[in-house]
Amino acid sequence: MGGRRRKKAIPDGYAPEMKAYRFRAYPNASQLTLFRKTFGCTRKVYNLILGDNAEKHGKDEEWDGGIRPAYAG
Repeated sequence: MGGRRRKKAIPDGYAPEMKAYRFRAYPNASQLTLFRKTFGCTRKVYNLILGDNAEKHGKDEEWDGGIRPAYAG
């Protein structure tokens, strides 16, 4: 019978095999508007959180584990 295969244990120091898929989308006008609004809002929220955490980091307050600014060590 064909049972489930067990995944092999990954030895220390080795990364799992990575796969990438590339695809292309051709949205219509209403979908394009939706994508632009969605990504615009997402970018705004990300930047607000990044700014808040940068202010906390600058004031030497305890880091809350949120998004770390690129310049923070």
